[in-house]
Amino acid sequence: MKLEPKCDKYVFVEDYRYKDITVPAGFKTDGISYKLRFVALFINRFDPRYIEAAVVHDYLTDLGRWEIANQYFEELLPNTKLKLAMVKAVQLYATVKGYCSHSK
Repeated sequence: MKLEPKCDKYVFVEDYRYKDITVPAGFKTDGISYKLRFVALFINRFDPRYIEAAVVHDYLTDLGRWEIANQYFEELLPNTKLKLAMVKAVQLYATVKGYCSHSK
C-alpha cells in the first residue's frame, strides 16, 4: 500500500486490492476518523497498524456499502487492545446514522 501525504489527507499512489474491491490510485483518505477529539491522544490517524482497515472502510462507505465496509474493517484490524472498541464504535455510528440495517 503506497500513500503520499496531501494536506491533511493521504492519497493512494497505486491501486490497492483487498478481496473483491480495488481502491483506485488517487483515492484520498483522512485515515482513522473519530468524532471525539480526545481519541487523538491514543490513536494516530495514520498508524500503520490500522491504516489498511481505515482506507478500505473509507472507500466502501464512500460507495454506500456500509455493511461490507464494517465487516472488512473488523477483518483487517490487528488483534490489539483497541480492536473491539474500534469495531464497536464503527458499528454504533453506522447504526445510529441508519447506514446499516443491523449491527453484530
